[in-house]
Amino acid sequence: MVRAAHLFMIRPALDNVPPPLLPENFSFRSCRAGDEAAWLDIIRRSCGGDWPDDAFQRHMLSEESFCPERLFFVVTEGGRPVATAGALQKLLHGGRTGYLHMMAVLPEFRRRGLGTALLRRCLIYFREQGWRDAVLDTEVSRPEAIRLYLAGGFVPAPEIEEDVANWRAILMALGRDDLAERQWVRCGGMDTRLTTGRKPPLRS
Repeated sequence: MVRAAHLFMIRPALDNVPPPLLPENFSFRSCRAGDEAAWLDIIRRSCGGDWPDDAFQRHMLSEESFCPERLFFVVTEGGRPVATAGALQKLLHGGRTGYLHMMAVLPEFRRRGLGTALLRRCLIYFREQGWRDAVLDTEVSRPEAIRLYLAGGFVPAPEIEEDVANWRAILMALGRDDLAERQWVRCGGMDTRLTTGRKPPLRS
């Protein structure tokens, strides 16, 4: 039974990222002054839960590596932000690892390829910085997001023993039991085995 909320994923390399192609009448841009309300609307409507009015300050501006150019939006032809993701870093993972942070797409704009394109845009940004891999945190309650991350080259990286059973249940529910059989993902020069739940090592 799936019990824990938190899950960790890694993309062991940043090569072979397809072009981040958006549908017609959509485009990318980075964060601008005044985007806080649009960001909060996307997060509230996409992620559920109780997000306070100062969520942008708490969950984005407070990030150690935040700068406006690292917060991407997908916008409509009229300039309305409808999807967002942070292409950040967490220094505990080391100086050459990108951190995909709080990716979300408004419900009415899903299934148009926006999430796939936005994910690829972040991965390409990481690669442009000379970084070597990428990580993210997600939750068991977001199976469609996990499906997107898997398709984008991320693989499970269990941090604790409990994660192993959770990952197996999720992968089977998503029809990806082939991944449950995968022996390892590469993380920091060491193996993180799905069969043992070894925590990925922190990198200096």
